[in-house]
Amino acid sequence: MIIRTATHEYLDTIVAIYNQAIMAGQQTANTETFSVSERVSWFKHHETGQHPVCVALQQFTKNHKMVIGYLSLSEYHSGRQALMKTAEVSYYIHLQHHGKGIGTGLLRNKLLPFTKNRNSNCCTIRL
Repeated sequence: MIIRTATHEYLDTIVAIYNQAIMAGQQTANTETFSVSERVSWFKHHETGQHPVCVALQQFTKNHKMVIGYLSLSEYHSGRQALMKTAEVSYYIHLQHHGKGIGTGLLRNKLLPFTKNRNSNCCTIRL
């Protein structure tokens, strides 16, 4: 599995995976699916700043990789100074890849580096 920062080329698959979660129920608070065009502004917001979207890619051949999950960090209670370094973590995995450690891999890749920063408060996350 390859984990990297998402680029616009992955947006179609990111939206498809999110829509799977919506249709499955109990995984997100949204109840209506989204079109890709409806998620462009969300994605652009994540391209700037410290709240990226990362994808987990499965490599099938040298030139063929497929997004099998993604993780996004979002501002938590934007505008509140005491929470400016706090982020909401969301991750969604393609239904065919549930139970294969993809979510754990995404979380470890994005969150464990923060635990090494001993100069600021950091929550403990157990995976």
